[in-house]
This record gives sequence, C-alpha cells and structure tokens, in this order.
Amino acid sequence: MDVNKLCFGCMKEKENPGQRCPYCGFDLNEYMQKCSARALRPGTILNGQYLVGKVLGEGGFGITYLAYDLNVMMAVAIKEYFPSGLASRDGSEKSDGRISAFSGEKKNYFEHGLNSFVEEVRNLMQFRDYEGIVKVNTLFYENGTAYMVMEYIRGKSLKQYLQEKQVPLSEVETLAIMKPVLRMLGKVHESGVIHRDVSPDNIMLGDNGKVYLIDFGAARMVTGAETKSLDVMLKPGYTPFEQYYSKGNMGPWTDVYAVCATMYRMMSGKVPQESLARIDRDQQETLYALSEKREIPSVSERTSQVVEKGMSLKTEDRYQNIYELIKDLNKRERNYEQNSYAEKNLEQENEKQNEGAEKTEPKLVLDEIKYSQASERKWKPIEIIYTLIIINVIINVFGDVAIYIKDILIGGLIASVILNFLKKISRKDIFFGLGSDYFREGDYEKAVEWFEKGARKGDGRSQYALGYCYHFGKGVVRDFEEAVKWYKKAVRRGESNAQQMLEDMRRNGLM
Repeated sequence: MDVNKLCFGCMKEKENPGQRCPYCGFDLNEYMQKCSARALRPGTILNGQYLVGKVLGEGGFGITYLAYDLNVMMAVAIKEYFPSGLASRDGSEKSDGRISAFSGEKKNYFEHGLNSFVEEVRNLMQFRDYEGIVKVNTLFYENGTAYMVMEYIRGKSLKQYLQEKQVPLSEVETLAIMKPVLRMLGKVHESGVIHRDVSPDNIMLGDNGKVYLIDFGAARMVTGAETKSLDVMLKPGYTPFEQYYSKGNMGPWTDVYAVCATMYRMMSGKVPQESLARIDRDQQETLYALSEKREIPSVSERTSQVVEKGMSLKTEDRYQNIYELIKDLNKRERNYEQNSYAEKNLEQENEKQNEGAEKTEPKLVLDEIKYSQASERKWKPIEIIYTLIIINVIINVFGDVAIYIKDILIGGLIASVILNFLKKISRKDIFFGLGSDYFREGDYEKAVEWFEKGARKGDGRSQYALGYCYHFGKGVVRDFEEAVKWYKKAVRRGESNAQQMLEDMRRNGLM
C-alpha cells in the first residue's frame, strides 16, 4: 500500500491523492477550512508510527483522531489529552503540535489530569477482551501531553444517529441499543472503574451491528476548589450533581444517572435539564407525561419510572449499581426486540431472557375473524332507529322521489349497507378485525392500538390478541405481567386460546 495515497477521512488508498475520496467523500481542502484550530493537522506523524487523519471527535478532555498505524498497516483511533480551558496549541501550519498548559492553578489541574489520564488508560488495558468495549492498544507521550491508541470502530456515534433521525426513538429501539451498554458498564464497575462520561457522544453504533462504549473519560478526576474550574470537563444534562464538586460522592450510581439521562434524550428528543438547575427548580417532565401529551412516541409508565429513578438528584435515591437498573428494566420491560444496531447482541440476550420459555413462538390465531359478516347478528332497535333517521334525512333532501322509493330503500341495498355499517361501529369486535388486518401486514404497533381498543371494550378476542402481543413483544415492550392480565380477561370471555397460553406460561415459569 502507498501511504502517500491514503485518504485522511477513511484511511483507504485512492488513486489520486488530491481528489475527493471515492469511498467516503472526504475532501482535504474542505476539511481544513472547517477544522478546529486546536487539532493536529492531517499528515502529522506521532511517535514515529501513527499517521494522523481527520478529527473523529472533540470534547472537553481531548481530541480523538483517525490515524493509520504504519507498522501494522491498519487504521486506529488516537485520543489526545487536551483539556479545553487548561491548555492551548499553536494551530498554524508551522506549529510543531506541542501543547502548552496555562500557568498557575490551571497548570496544576492540567498535570493532575494528565496523570489521571495515564493511570486510567493503564486500567482500561484490562478490558481488552470485553465485548463491546473499545480495545486500548498502547500509550505514549509526545507534544507535552499523552496519547491513547485504540481500536478504530467504523460506524457512527449515537449522537450522530439521533441528529440524523431528528425524531425521538421508540422505547423498543432505545432499550435495544442501551441493554448492551448497561451490561458493559456492569462489568467495568466490577473492576472498580467508573466511566463518568456516558452520553450519546460516547456510544458507538458500529457498521457491524454491534454497540460499543468508548472514551472512558480519562482525567475525570480533574478537580478544583471552584465548581467553575470543572465546567469544561462536564456535559450539561448528562452529569449528575455530585460530579460538579471535588468531594462529590461518586460511584456506580454516577454512571446510572448518565445512562438514564442518555435514555431520556433518546426517547424524548431533548437533552435533559442540567442537574444543578434541577436542584433550584426541577422542570423536567417525565417520559410518560410527554408521551401522554403525544409530544413523543408512546413510552410505558414503567420505563418512565425506571429512568426517573435513575436520574434522581440524590445519590441515595438512585439505583446504587447498574445491575439494579438492569434488573428493574428486565422485570418491568421484558423487551429484547432486534434492531439494526443491537441485532447480534440481542440474539444471545433473547436466549437468556426466555430461558425455559417456548422454543418456537406460537402463531397468533386470526382465522376466526368474522367482523365483516355483520348480517349474522340480529338488528338492534337502536340500529333501526338510526336507519330511519338517515332515511328521513334522505327524504328531506330528495323530496318526493325519495318518498316514492322509500319502501325499496328500506328493504333494499342501501338500507342493508347502512345497517351493516351501524352494526360494525357498534360492535366491539370490529377493533379485533382491524387489528388483525394490521397484524397480518406486520404493522404490529397499529395492530396493538386496535386490539387495545377492543380489549378495553370487553371483546374477548381483542383481549387474547393484546395478551399475545405483550407475551411476545409484538408492537409493544414485552411484559409477561400485562400478557397474563389480558389472557385472564380473555379466558373470562370464553377464549380457549388464551387459556392455553396461560397454561404454557405457567408450565414455563413465566407467571
């Protein structure tokens, strides 16, 4: 490979070094016009081994670059410790790239943060074999600072994904993405390490379908006597109250807050209210309240409660560790529906979650739908009254002509159509029929909407179908308690299929 022809945007070789990359569309001239003056220039060689490319991300603690390892001939990611507000770099073309810490107290903060960065990188080396955690390869010093070399994940950050979607994510997709993140954090906490910077910026959605937790926040212990000294080190909305203070009581519960804040952002479409502001006046609406007002997609009250507890201002009111949070989500939501970013992880999770349950999901029986055959039922007096009113309206509009054919209308096609329509809108099982149509088409969320309407009106088949949807997570978050509730209601309406489902759940230990 000719390294002189590498694209600084994707590290793939291209024929003409000066042309726009045919693979990723990267154009060096355009990049240089927009690039941060703080960042190293593309083409810089670090440690005599790493060719620096574009900036992948820039935050309060440093800058992450795409780079190319000239020794092993592969793309890597390199994190540079460069805390904003504590140091600067000459961004001119003639600059050697050296970072200069500010004088006085800020220099002390910089040096303390550098030591913490190095120590944390060394700690993270132990997670090299952890699934879903970006592997750290090595550490080196240069330019008056330190650099961490990591595995490069091709994909996009959760922050980018949310910006592209421009709408809140569904509860199903949010949980599917975040479940792997929670499991990773649980393992990390067991090793005595706290991430302290969980946010959409630091969750990667890989092109390979996996979810990764990145940037373990080197130098998260940078502290000063004044809260203001830490402002550049923290992400408003995702940072709990205790992280703003040098002697704040930090622990796994600190990451719990950030994780729940991230889920809040995903499902609400809004960055959560800053924790310091919430202490003075908490104006943050719950996810359930937002969904009730139809400002966001439907979020169950249970998941809303989990997120709300995880974002409690007082540390003692939160889940004290990730496993408590996972347990409550598993207990209350029971959802592991697959999506494009968590599909491979969730296959294994489904097997664990449904251990002891049926190996093959039974098909929802929809063959009994007869809602369109309204003529099988006798007409009710109220329906006849409605029909006569409609016919009288026709008479008033069309006059003698309508009177002349009134008898024909009553006994003919129009009267039959009107009555059949009235029967449909007065019958509970019309909802079951509409829901079944959507279910067959694969639009499970719409199917659930109609099944629920019929179920709440007391239709047994709708209750059975709604229980089935909760049982197997079709269009809703999987919830065995809800499934049992609706199955039992359906049984009381004489639905034998629901009775069979209850027996299967009891046999498999699901109730």
